[in-house]
Amino acid sequence: MTMFNSANAAILPPEYGKLVIEPMTAASVAMQVATVVPTSAAEFHFPRVTSDVTAGWTAEGAAITPSDADTDAYVVTPKKLASLTTLSNELVNDSSPAALQLVGDSIAREMARKLDAAFFGNLGGNAPAGLESLTGLIVVDSGAGYTNADPFTDAVMEVEASGGNVTSFVTDPATARTLAKLKQASGSNIPLITPDLAAPSGRVLLGRPLYVSAAVTAGTVWAISKADVFVVLRNGVEIAVDKSSAFASDSTQIRGILRAAPAFPRLDSVAKIYDAA
Repeated sequence: MTMFNSANAAILPPEYGKLVIEPMTAASVAMQVATVVPTSAAEFHFPRVTSDVTAGWTAEGAAITPSDADTDAYVVTPKKLASLTTLSNELVNDSSPAALQLVGDSIAREMARKLDAAFFGNLGGNAPAGLESLTGLIVVDSGAGYTNADPFTDAVMEVEASGGNVTSFVTDPATARTLAKLKQASGSNIPLITPDLAAPSGRVLLGRPLYVSAAVTAGTVWAISKADVFVVLRNGVEIAVDKSSAFASDSTQIRGILRAAPAFPRLDSVAKIYDAA
């Protein structure tokens, strides 16, 4: 990926594309807890089996009763996420790695925030449908407040019963703080959430990484099976640079465009833990 100016002349070499996509992946919780699927198509189709082939005990030499699997397709259309950043020409013309990293990080942080907001929320408008917009998910009632690990155990078991495997939990900052203060047993000082530098999120709940995102609705914890939840990413990230639009301020505008959408072809692979009341 190359950065271009308005005259379509490259001002940054192609290898600097990673200054956007790599920090964005690291900053986006959605891209860490879901499977990222790259595509160049306007639509991406997830084939699904709605009913399995049937099998039966059959005598040796007897004819086997044929059966067919019923299938359909879950179709996802990546939506455009656009970011616009204005930088001084002095910074843009500085070829030092530190200056270039600032350019990439600025766009990456904004894209990560907006992608997470769409993934975990229900934004409507031009945004793709997120978790909060879905019906038919596994729901676990946490009651009036989190006091122990029971809701998370229930969520793990419910997803496993449907054939999934919870690989991560995600919650909002306030709920994460509440959970961090819970103990494993009454009278114990051992926290329910244990720090683990080897875990991607740095903290573990029931042996699974617990991620924190401000995009999650307050009081909600999501239990996610990564193999069954996706972020469809179309054609990577497009970066364009224009010096003319901010000419009067001796600045350059850098535009980032990402086409992406979350995909939830199996609703029973996600559990929503919250106070149903």
